[in-house]
Amino acid sequence: MKQKLIEICRSFSYKLNVGNYESRDFFCSQKREVLEKEAVKMSEELAKFCEDEVMKAVYNYKLEAIADTKPLPPQILQEKAEELGEQKTFEREQELSALTDEMTAEEKEVSEITENL
Repeated sequence: MKQKLIEICRSFSYKLNVGNYESRDFFCSQKREVLEKEAVKMSEELAKFCEDEVMKAVYNYKLEAIADTKPLPPQILQEKAEELGEQKTFEREQELSALTDEMTAEEKEVSEITENL
């Protein structure tokens, strides 16, 4: 018995508002011919692939806009500020943790010196 072939087509689009009534559109579409029994799995894979590709393009666009010397739209500035804020918080937590470790080590040294006196 011959297996029936089905054509699967999935797409994903994303509209990015860049301010001043401007937007950027990102789109991906993929098509594949598969056996009927593989249709559901392939449909999910194609949908995920399209979404991933579009979101990579959006991310790269935002990186290029940040690197560009032109003034950035307020939305992108806000998103970048939030990302930097989260990164700074993480860095501060790491620094505090390192300082705490250093202080604990120094306290141990002082304690050992005091015991030896």
